[in-house]
Amino acid sequence: MEELLKIIDVKQVFGGLTALQGINITVNKGEIVGIIGPNGAGKTTLFNIITGFYKPTEGHVYLDGKEITGKHDYIITKYGIARTFQNPRLFKKLTVLDNIMIGRHTRRKENIFSSVFLPRTFRTNEKKQIDVIEDIMRLLEIEQFKYYLASGLSYGYQRRVEIARALATEPKLLLLDEPVAGMNEQETEEIRSILVRLKERGYSILLIEHDMNFVMGLYDREYVLNFGRQIAEGTPAEVKANPLVIEAYLGKE
Repeated sequence: MEELLKIIDVKQVFGGLTALQGINITVNKGEIVGIIGPNGAGKTTLFNIITGFYKPTEGHVYLDGKEITGKHDYIITKYGIARTFQNPRLFKKLTVLDNIMIGRHTRRKENIFSSVFLPRTFRTNEKKQIDVIEDIMRLLEIEQFKYYLASGLSYGYQRRVEIARALATEPKLLLLDEPVAGMNEQETEEIRSILVRLKERGYSILLIEHDMNFVMGLYDREYVLNFGRQIAEGTPAEVKANPLVIEAYLGKE
C-alpha cells in the first residue's frame, strides 16, 4: 500500500518531562489506523505534533512524501491534514452550515476581484462549494440541521458537525481525537457506521479511541502508547491479546 503519513523517531520533551520517545507510525492511503493507550500516554501530544501545534524535540513527520515537521498548523491544513478534538470546538452562535463553510474556506480560491469582475465564475464556484458541503452533510446525516445554531444540537450531533467541518477541507488525512467519547451506545454505533462509509469513500483516518469494542473490526491496524513510548502495534485482535497491552491498558484479570 502507498504510504500517506510517516512518523520517524519522534521525541517530545517539555522542560524535564519526556512526553514522547521513539514513536514510529505509518498510515497508508485508505486505512483507518488507531492509537490507543491510557490517559497521559501521549496520544493527543502526538496529534499536536502532526498538526503543527508542537514542534517535536527530535524526529520527523512526513505527509505524502513531503516533510511537514514543525510547519505552522494552517500550512499543514493546506497540505491536507484536518482534525477534531476531544471536546467539540464549534462556533456555537453560527449555524451548522456556517460552521462547515468555515472549514471549506481553506479550499476556496475566489477573492474580491473574482466576485466583482467575474460574477458568473464566482456564482458557479459558489454553487460547487454548496454542493460539496451538502454532500458532506448527507454523509454525516446532519442535512436536516443545516440552519440550526450549533448550540442547539445535542452533543452527539455537535461531534458530527465537527467531523463535517474537517471533511470540508478535503483532507488527505483525517485525525479524530476520541470521536465517541461521552456518547451512548446508539450514538457510538452511528458514528461507527459513518466511519465505515468514510473508509468506503477512500478517506484515510488516524483515530484515538479508548473503547476496544468500538475499534474491533474498524481499524486496519493500531499502535499502543504507554508513558510516552510505543509498546505494541498490529491488528486490533493482535493488540488485544498482547500481554504488554493487557498489563498497561486493558488491565490484568
